[in-house]
Amino acid sequence: MPNEIDKVATPALPLAPEGYERPYMDQNSNVLRLFFNRLVNSLNTLLSTDAGGKFLYNPCAAFYSTQDQTASVVNTGYAVTFNNTSYNSAVTLSNNSRINVQNPGVYKFDVKGNDDYVVHWGFTVSLVANDYIEVYWSTGDTQLNLHTETATSPHPGVPSASIDISFVSNV
Repeated sequence: MPNEIDKVATPALPLAPEGYERPYMDQNSNVLRLFFNRLVNSLNTLLSTDAGGKFLYNPCAAFYSTQDQTASVVNTGYAVTFNNTSYNSAVTLSNNSRINVQNPGVYKFDVKGNDDYVVHWGFTVSLVANDYIEVYWSTGDTQLNLHTETATSPHPGVPSASIDISFVSNV
């Protein structure tokens, strides 16, 4: 499975003869060579961010929006959009609303929206490679929107929406 790292077992070295024998030394060297090749491959998989480094280097991302998001029609779903990236690793944003994962696994993500009251949701979901998440919102009143605030003294800017996603574990 691509989500697992091979376990390396102790090599079964041949018993040494009383005197020097070339075939024994060749066999012993061959067993050690195979052992170290397997050990090196497992370490490369563990430390590589492409094939398995997610065990040490967790995929994650944070996206947010500095634009007001309004509904032109009531009771209609609108994709929450994001126009800024705080950080991302093996998680990308496409179409300003789709959060794409490159590695399969269980992900936890928090969604925050802003109007006069901050709205916050937390989800945990199992995804396969190249899956995406898209959050939608709807309102019964077109006066309600996801509002952004620019930074002014004495407060920082407030995004209209933000999302954080991080890898939790294998499936």
